[in-house]
Amino acid sequence: MEYAPEIIVIAKDLHLKAELESLLNALGYELEVYGEFPSPEEFKTAGVFPDVLFMEVNQENFDKAEAIAKVANAQRKTPIIYLADNKEEGFFNKIKETRPFGFIVKPIDLGGIKRIVELAVGYDIDSISSATSDPSMYVQEGAQVVRKPFFFTKVGNKLRRIDLDDVVYIEVEGKYSSIQLKERKFHVKASLKDLLEKFPSDRFVRVSRNFVVNLDRIEHIDTMQYMVKVEDREIPVSRTYKEELMNRIQLL
Repeated sequence: MEYAPEIIVIAKDLHLKAELESLLNALGYELEVYGEFPSPEEFKTAGVFPDVLFMEVNQENFDKAEAIAKVANAQRKTPIIYLADNKEEGFFNKIKETRPFGFIVKPIDLGGIKRIVELAVGYDIDSISSATSDPSMYVQEGAQVVRKPFFFTKVGNKLRRIDLDDVVYIEVEGKYSSIQLKERKFHVKASLKDLLEKFPSDRFVRVSRNFVVNLDRIEHIDTMQYMVKVEDREIPVSRTYKEELMNRIQLL
């Protein structure tokens, strides 16, 4: 029997609940719907750890949402999608700090919900079945896309978490690409081009045919010798990619 991803919806708005329930059931997902936030203990006792968690939030109940998120994430990393009436920048920034998978401002777009669910379910599958996984935070109302700050890579029979902040640079090594951290290196069977599509473009830039560097790790750029220094490594910058690099840094 094919596995049906399980989704939990916590929403007080009756119309919102009905819309989500109708859409998600039609798409074949298993659904658990709450009209009010359960306590963390009740949620934990229920023993249901969803593939995706939707929560309707506002300034008053956001602490409860955070508590439920912690319980859900204690079992495994869960894509969490917040739905809200409030689209003020301050509230959005508060939500963003909790690193959810997505944030949708009501009224909801059913087509958008369908897409974000497919992305969120795919996030869980990708973290198991592929070498790297890099889900994006999906936001409606024209807000910026924010990348998740980590991904997983397969090492032997384990999936190792790699935080983007720890990546110094990526280098081509034969049929593989090596992801260099400060203390160790991971090899993945993926091209530099494929990896660039998974890494956030605002933080990583290609400097040559064989190298991608983390902009946050650059110590200096030698504009005469066409070199960038990251940690203790000097990496050549090709003329082809020099302009892209210079366009991506901030000059005073």
